[in-house]
Amino acid sequence: MKDISILQDFLSESLSVEERSTIESFLQSGKVIHCLKNDFVWKPEERAKQVVFLMDGKAREYAIDEDGHDNTFRFAYKPGDVLINDNRYLEGAVFYWEALSKSNFLSVPSVIVDQAFERDEGFRNNILQRMKEHHAQDARLRYALMTKYSKEKYLWFLEEFSDIPKGVPQKYIATYLNMLPQTLSEIKHDIKVEKGD
Repeated sequence: MKDISILQDFLSESLSVEERSTIESFLQSGKVIHCLKNDFVWKPEERAKQVVFLMDGKAREYAIDEDGHDNTFRFAYKPGDVLINDNRYLEGAVFYWEALSKSNFLSVPSVIVDQAFERDEGFRNNILQRMKEHHAQDARLRYALMTKYSKEKYLWFLEEFSDIPKGVPQKYIATYLNMLPQTLSEIKHDIKVEKGD
């Protein structure tokens, strides 16, 4: 009963679900995924038609490039963040979602989410607002990557994602900002020196 109460609170508070029927369909068809740090939330071969929402914790989406390097594309860190399965949209691309801390996720069949989007105004508005914020954040990232030097990119990241850095390995932040981990280490050192730490 405690789990159902936690899920109901998550649905109403983090996803703004208003309709009782939507809550019931999410509870009946949804599945909570418990992950430890470094666990896969899903693997590329798991292209099931599911929508996954972050309940708590942190996660990242990444891909391995042709040289075998791991490149971070996206972070999820706010309750209700949607873990987009980019494998569904980019043929031949292989993306992974990995928990960056002990985390919980709610996985719901896409058809149920589509129905909720159609009939539940609170949920629809929440998802539309999240999509708008996601696209704005992506635009700010692209702009930062194209116009800022490495140090300014990192300072931008700290401001834009103030909740992420704690506990996230430096190499993931570096690849997200399109720089080498050594470069980020030097920047962090320079910032410490400037502050007199």
